[in-house]
Amino acid sequence: MVPPAGREHVGLILLLAGAILAPPAASRGSAAPRSATDTASVVCVWLPSEGDWVVEIEPCAAALCGRLVGLRRSHRPNALRMDAHNPDPAMRGRPLCGLTVLGGFKPATDGGGKWDGGWIYDPESGKTYASVMSLAGPNTLVVRDYVLIPLFGRSETFTRETGPINRCADTPGGWGFGPATP
Repeated sequence: MVPPAGREHVGLILLLAGAILAPPAASRGSAAPRSATDTASVVCVWLPSEGDWVVEIEPCAAALCGRLVGLRRSHRPNALRMDAHNPDPAMRGRPLCGLTVLGGFKPATDGGGKWDGGWIYDPESGKTYASVMSLAGPNTLVVRDYVLIPLFGRSETFTRETGPINRCADTPGGWGFGPATP
């Protein structure tokens, strides 16, 4: 039993825990879906702040997905050639070129410019995490990967690429580069 002088502390702790773990009020109800314009604003080529890869986000089924389509402006064309860190040994020989590294993102119910329910695959570690993403500006996308809940995760900032990139070739198993394209 909690002593009488400490009961208000237990109530405060429960109140704070509920505020941290409960979804925002806007996400509990059914909010109107975002417009096609919001989705179109994220469909393009993005560069992560860390790493040598380039991701192109596009619609796939009823969600958004992202494929690895090339390398950041780099003189190391073989930097991420194969999926060498995949936990499944049978997948370690597959080329990273064209690999889907983001998937399952659907519009969040709590406002425009946000997507949740997704996942992200990190080809540098071979790990897959639950993920959410949101536009932080017209040319900035924040992708948060996490285990269990977003509170226990890390964020990575992606920048919209408008200049030329080193696209990997469409040839299976190869990284022969096609022309630099915007």
